[in-house]
Amino acid sequence: MTNQQLITEATQKCLNKAQELYGLDLSGVRIMFNLNGRAMGQARYKINRLTREASDLQLRFNLRMCAEDMNDAIMDTVPHEVAHIVCAVNPRLGANHNPGWRNVCLQLGGTGKTYHDQEVIYAKGKTYAYTASCGKLVNLSEQRHKKVQRGATLRLKSSGTISKASVYRVVGAGGRRIKGQPTKRAGVTVQTTAQPEQKVAAKQPATPRPAEQPKPHNKMTKAELVRDVIGRCKRMNFDRSVAVSFAVDELNMDSALARKYVKNNWDKV
Repeated sequence: MTNQQLITEATQKCLNKAQELYGLDLSGVRIMFNLNGRAMGQARYKINRLTREASDLQLRFNLRMCAEDMNDAIMDTVPHEVAHIVCAVNPRLGANHNPGWRNVCLQLGGTGKTYHDQEVIYAKGKTYAYTASCGKLVNLSEQRHKKVQRGATLRLKSSGTISKASVYRVVGAGGRRIKGQPTKRAGVTVQTTAQPEQKVAAKQPATPRPAEQPKPHNKMTKAELVRDVIGRCKRMNFDRSVAVSFAVDELNMDSALARKYVKNNWDKV
């Protein structure tokens, strides 16, 4: 199947699940692939000012951006945008990115994130991923990167800061994501395979993590990561091929090993 067919199938399954969960008629939602720019997906609709009813429901996808990470497109972008459509049709469920919308997104199998990493790969110049003092990853354009390297300090809403001493790496160029770039700090290349957030965490005082919170993905075993994806596949009524694709693309397994991991862990979720 082509990428467009995969996204169309995943979107239709997600819409069907939303109809079953919330008793809505979403048969008129149009699935389109005419989105440009940096976003993977977008939900569009019109709201009648008098009746507050939603019409002209559209789910638009950016095939070029989706092709950079099909797993994220299917497992996160699709339920993210469908959740917006659900909340537009029934505003009592939620709006924008509030807790109600997040609950709908989670029920549809998404992560509930209010943004996508792919949305901040800038079309012009290079894109730099910085690790803020609070541990959050933030992508900066080449212009803002140069400003930081000249000594400016950026303050985030999360109370973290980004400065010249922050760890960073190049993650995109000309609107396309690139991988395997070296991590840098204060202009010096760090010869390590660790992700920037792991390196910063090693230099900062450890923050106790409540026992009930799940492990961060960078500390989960391959089996745990596969089971996490399997759980989301089952919630979204996807077959095993999606989990196998994740194991191949994200965990660098060969096809045979990926199928074995999925088979061995499928019934454990």
